Amino acid sequence: HPDRDGPRIDLRPDFVAHDSAGRPRSVWDAKWKRLADGPDPSDVQQVLAYAAVLGAEVAGLVYPGRRFRVRTYTAGPIRLHLAALRVSGPAEKCDRAAARLRRLVFS
Repeated sequence: HPDRDGPRIDLRPDFVAHDSAGRPRSVWDAKWKRLADGPDPSDVQQVLAYAAVLGAEVAGLVYPGRRFRVRTYTAGPIRLHLAALRVSGPAEKCDRAAARLRRLVFS
């Protein structure tokens, strides 16, 4: 909601995890492109803006990958996770990767 008489700004992150009091704890955006040498700067700016506006301590970008891996950065008061989620291969390995991502999102 605007502070004054202005247009409403809609934020549409892919997922917001809340703490037990209902406050946003982490904000996540899924990307459907591979994480090569690094994320697109506009993707980072977008998810950090979501976190800042919503007051979340954690922001994350999730990319498809061949194995699960996470890189974590500090961006001022916000912890930023770049996660590659295994999306191909044996179902049990994909399930383990999804479980690891769930733990990261809700930690």
